[in-house]
Amino acid sequence: MLDKKTGFNNVARARQKILFKGIKRIRNIRPTDIDGVMAYGTQLFVWFEGKVKGVELTTGQRRLFKDLSKVIAKGGSTAYCVIFEHNVPTDEDVLMNEQLVSEYYNSSTQKWHKPKKPTTVLDAINMIEDHEKINELKTT
Repeated sequence: MLDKKTGFNNVARARQKILFKGIKRIRNIRPTDIDGVMAYGTQLFVWFEGKVKGVELTTGQRRLFKDLSKVIAKGGSTAYCVIFEHNVPTDEDVLMNEQLVSEYYNSSTQKWHKPKKPTTVLDAINMIEDHEKINELKTT
């Protein structure tokens, strides 16, 4: 059941760590987590990744988001990856919608972009939905 305070279906499970130990593969490939994803049917996908202020995406994460976006674009859909920063202490929850976007990847341009002005994650979602005419998308 959806928890109204957090937006999670199962808060206890959300706090549980999934450990990737022992899964490292050839060429140093290993699992990574994604902080959030929204799917608008099969037409539009938006990923979210939060980083502590000053910490960059790892090379593997950057490659993953770019490659996933390319594959989605080849299939005729659109993808964005929104990177946001925060300085929230580890004993506090991060309210994603209020955090500032540091950069985003757009599968249509196949480039990383920096916002031209301070933009919250919620602002970015609204801009993406407006740009992609989300109200006109089929969600089947």
